[in-house]
Amino acid sequence: MVDIRPLRIRDLPLAYRLMGRGVNFDSHISLTTGNTILQQAFRPGLGELQSYVLRQHTSGSGLGQLHFIQGIPHARLALVAPSLQHGATSNLWLGLLEGLIVEAGQRGVVTVTAEAPEGLPEIDILRRAGFAIYARQTLWRRAASSIGQGSVLRPASKRDAIPMTNLYGQLVPRLVRDIDPPPGSLAMCYIQDGTRGPDGMVFVFSGINGVLIEPYLSAEAACDPAAFVAGALDAVQAHRKTVYARVRDYIGGMAGALASAGFRQIEVQVVMYRLTAVRISHPSYKLKEKIEGGMPLPTSIQTLGSGTKSMVEAKE
Repeated sequence: MVDIRPLRIRDLPLAYRLMGRGVNFDSHISLTTGNTILQQAFRPGLGELQSYVLRQHTSGSGLGQLHFIQGIPHARLALVAPSLQHGATSNLWLGLLEGLIVEAGQRGVVTVTAEAPEGLPEIDILRRAGFAIYARQTLWRRAASSIGQGSVLRPASKRDAIPMTNLYGQLVPRLVRDIDPPPGSLAMCYIQDGTRGPDGMVFVFSGINGVLIEPYLSAEAACDPAAFVAGALDAVQAHRKTVYARVRDYIGGMAGALASAGFRQIEVQVVMYRLTAVRISHPSYKLKEKIEGGMPLPTSIQTLGSGTKSMVEAKE
């Protein structure tokens, strides 16, 4: 029997056994929090991070996590464990991924994204599960150290919401905007003012292991990228903490500025997505509704056993 369900107290031995044995697909969590996400599954105030367990008699047991973003119909695949390197089978991963997609769809999520290092073996399984690459990004790391003089950035306020959305729209391709909107409540934001409104902004994600920044700078900005990066480092007090940077391939001019500021490149990743409104065709799923009188009854997709059903309508 196949069964996917939310993580429960009785699953703690499995969760702790899988710590450090999975694959992280959300750089925000993996860089700023790390493997403690399994411990945080039961902490109050982290309701946006949901853990699910899959137990199969034939393929073993696994754990998957989804990172939901408040007010946005998009979610991030946070973790799947165990990894192939630690004994997981492709069938276990396919079952977990399909179950997570259905769970996301039940909560109104339209797309699920995943960030994975280039060359990761699990990318092939993500493709088999319906994920596709839509962007690439580079991760950087800077140890706590002194900061050079840079431009002045200020915290964003409510009146900056529309100008920030406009700047994001100018710098980010339309396809990406539809899949991956601004982080909203997940991040703080610092603004660099230009002559006609903001010409640069930095999203800031904080965690126990450091700070992750995501810079966006217009090609028409008054200052150069090096001064902008230095200003961002000053805003997050980089002289006291480790700072990571996540830069998408469509944001140009940042590599040299980050290197000059003391960052070193640590990883290149592919960014993938999957729509939730896709018919699930994994052989573990079976439709149990019957057609009576020649008319089909409203059907649901039976998800990994009798415990969970998805009413997400799908097209082939």
